[in-house]
Amino acid sequence: NLYHLKENVFSYKHLLNQRMALKQSLQQLSDLNRVIEIFIKKSEELSIPLCVPEIRDSGKIGVSFNGLAPINMMGQNKKMIPFDLPTINGQMICLTGRHGGGKSVTGKSVIENIYLAQSGLPVFAKSFSLDVKTVLGSVTNDEGEGSTATVFVNKVKNLLEEIHKVPKEQSLVFIDEIGKGTQ
Repeated sequence: NLYHLKENVFSYKHLLNQRMALKQSLQQLSDLNRVIEIFIKKSEELSIPLCVPEIRDSGKIGVSFNGLAPINMMGQNKKMIPFDLPTINGQMICLTGRHGGGKSVTGKSVIENIYLAQSGLPVFAKSFSLDVKTVLGSVTNDEGEGSTATVFVNKVKNLLEEIHKVPKEQSLVFIDEIGKGTQ
């Protein structure tokens, strides 16, 4: 092997490192392709749309979607009804409704689909566009040390301290069940 000669060792090692990096990148693309194939199959199986999200870095769009499927309901043998919300960009949106009406599912689905989109994966929606979010927060249950109200307040406090560090259009927070019980 002429590449092992003394004068070629540097070039050989450099080429070997490049080949290994290329192999790793191709493996990641292959893995990503398998995941996307699973998404496509699930979309067809459930008859829900799948789209490639539009990701921008303008700070103006926020999160906008049409026909977003509640993906955290997959596997529950319940009909998944896609939903729309107004564009979410630095403002508060309050969801109200009866118990079991889908408020928690809606909030969690928005956060989960943002994770998918920012990971380079398709989302289960007719359309989905967003500006990159540097902080995603969610307070969805009251498990922890202390009273329910204290745990909830501490979680919200910690979340607000983090989102305070970035412009509001770079963050999205979902707080479930605010003001319940003794809170």
